[in-house]
Order: sequence, then C-alpha cells, then structure tokens
Amino acid sequence: MTTATSKMKCPKCGAEMNHHADKIVYAVSSPVEQTNAPGMDGLLQESHSCPACGSAASRLGTVAL
Repeated sequence: MTTATSKMKCPKCGAEMNHHADKIVYAVSSPVEQTNAPGMDGLLQESHSCPACGSAASRLGTVAL
C-alpha cells in the first residue's frame, strides 16, 4: 500500500500539516486509475491537521486499493 509522499500544506495558513489517519473509501468515482483485481474497490483517503491554526483537511492517496 502506497500513500502520497509529499507533505500536505494547510489551505488556510500554509504550514506543513500533520498526518493523522488513513481510511479506505469504497465506491468512489475518481480520475485515479483503478484495477479490476478482486478486492481492489476503494481509494485511500488521508486525514491531516494543522499544528499552527488547527485546520483539518484530507486528500485521496495515490493508489487504488
């Protein structure tokens, strides 16, 4: 399982965000190419929070699960 490697920047203040959790999101329509292999039916969603201003944000990981 691979996730995004670049640090996420806070959309409010621009500080580097802390990675808190990963979640599998099922049945998501996405431009990310998905495979037809059994069990590969979701995307990885990363949750982040900003230590500077307290803002929270998320993004989709780079690979389908």
